[in-house]
Amino acid sequence: ITWKIYVALVLGMCGVFLLANPEEIIFDRSFSKFKLYGLAAGVGHGIFRASSSIIIRKIGSAIESQVVIFYHSVYGLTIFSLIIVGGYITGFLTKNENLSSMFFVRVTDSLLLAICISIGILMFCCQSFATKGTQICDSSIVATVRNFSIVFGFVYQVLVFGEVPNVFAIIGTLLIMAAIGLIISDK
Repeated sequence: ITWKIYVALVLGMCGVFLLANPEEIIFDRSFSKFKLYGLAAGVGHGIFRASSSIIIRKIGSAIESQVVIFYHSVYGLTIFSLIIVGGYITGFLTKNENLSSMFFVRVTDSLLLAICISIGILMFCCQSFATKGTQICDSSIVATVRNFSIVFGFVYQVLVFGEVPNVFAIIGTLLIMAAIGLIISDK
């Protein structure tokens, strides 16, 4: 491992910390535990994503990418279905029509259902490209390039949702882009 990788690791971690909006976490008294669960879920995503990428790279072309994607979809659908059913059962038992918690969500609105379906399709495409890319190319390069999702998320935040990023988000994104550049230049 070269010095560029170590510098990129530090820059990337600092960038992610700044994107998490440390001012709100540290100084905002109304910052809820629910937001901390969201941050923890983001860290969990990173750990599970990295683990699955390494496993996919390890099996290489021994298993076709369609098989990996099929199992990803089947298990994702199974887990999601259990969450939906659990939400309906819990709502029925508690007589709570507006049940919405961290683990159980009832999808009763057709727009919300359409959004959930489109998220599923987008995530399927995401997993398809990630699996095929990881099998074809060095996983560290694929993982590095995949970090551009942060930059795309930043652009979507501004253009689609009209949210103006704060200075922490801008600096965090720039640090992550610098880290990506260092890793790519090292390859």
